[in-house]
Amino acid sequence: MGRRHSGLLLCKTGEKAMKRAISAELKKTRREMMERRTKCHECNDYATELHHIIAVEDGGTDDIKNLMPLCNECHKEYTSEQTIERNKMYGLRVAGCGTLFRL
Repeated sequence: MGRRHSGLLLCKTGEKAMKRAISAELKKTRREMMERRTKCHECNDYATELHHIIAVEDGGTDDIKNLMPLCNECHKEYTSEQTIERNKMYGLRVAGCGTLFRL
């Protein structure tokens, strides 16, 4: 996966792969989750991430009803699966570092 730099996710080549503003509501909810030591929805480890059940890109919101607490490993798996499904839906396939093309 890419690395973070100045709030952006960068590909290994240094390209910008994703840029999305994080709302104050999401920051507050995540901070509260960490303070309460909330457990991961999947594996019962401590949650470190808030997963959007309906991705923001698909119209999801930062509302607590659309968020699921996950540990880092479970979040990677959920996000990966969600991206694969979204790309199938739009008939896209990833080539290299974030380059999409139509099937």
